[in-house]
Amino acid sequence: VVRRIDVVGAFWQPISSFFSSNGLAMGVVLLLFVGLYKFPDQVIGVMAGPFYLDSGFTKADIATVSKLFGVWMGIVGAFAGGAAIAAFGFRRMLLVAALGVALSNLAFLLMAHNPGKLWAFYAALSADNLFQGFAATVLVAFMSSLTDRNFTATQYALLVSLANLPGKFAGGVSGFLVQATSYSTFFILSALTVIPTLMLLAWLWPRLLAHDRRPD
Repeated sequence: VVRRIDVVGAFWQPISSFFSSNGLAMGVVLLLFVGLYKFPDQVIGVMAGPFYLDSGFTKADIATVSKLFGVWMGIVGAFAGGAAIAAFGFRRMLLVAALGVALSNLAFLLMAHNPGKLWAFYAALSADNLFQGFAATVLVAFMSSLTDRNFTATQYALLVSLANLPGKFAGGVSGFLVQATSYSTFFILSALTVIPTLMLLAWLWPRLLAHDRRPD
């Protein structure tokens, strides 16, 4: 019984602390924001491989561009995100990263309209991986700022799980959307999924000064 109470307490106390620190409304909006932040990227993630093949690229092309070149672009984006946070604070970079990830989805329209063209593949992957790396760094730093020092590990783990959760559901419908419409329409729709995130950020904007390193 004691062990069960300890387990429940270990799970509940970090959650209780999070809402005690932020308030119920702020806490709920923060959780929704974290959960939706990566959604535009998660929507297209499961369809990336099939799209590359349908665009006429070989597996060797895909390995070279996405697994080698793309990785380096992601690293560049991650360093850029860290530098940008240090220079401009969280709030502005949360906005820049969210818009960047959504707009980078539109870069895949280059591939859709230029099938088999390596330059289009490189351009689209450059934009996508650059902003993926940028946004990942910004989100990690932001989630870290939301944690209580007494429950850092548990709260951070819960936030990371929440950030990845929508992608589990998005992958199930992405294929149906492509089949019902087209790749071009799918990429446009995926970019528009950033709108709820932007609405939440607009509400949070004046309330995030406590988490911003360089408040206005």
